[in-house]
Amino acid sequence: FNLNASGKLEGRPTVEKSSGNPQFDASAVRAVQKCDVAGLQVPAGKQDIWSDVRVNFDPRAMLGL
Repeated sequence: FNLNASGKLEGRPTVEKSSGNPQFDASAVRAVQKCDVAGLQVPAGKQDIWSDVRVNFDPRAMLGL
């Protein structure tokens, strides 16, 4: 997903590599969108580093696999 200078989402997050489960993919997108309520508090001068973010949602880690 992409963040603007104020730490808010730019557009809708996208799934780059599907899990094969549409419900899980949609849940991951919703999780990112819910975190956008307050925006990310990016340190001053670091917006360029945080403008493009990649997140790996992998349930295997949660399940200890």
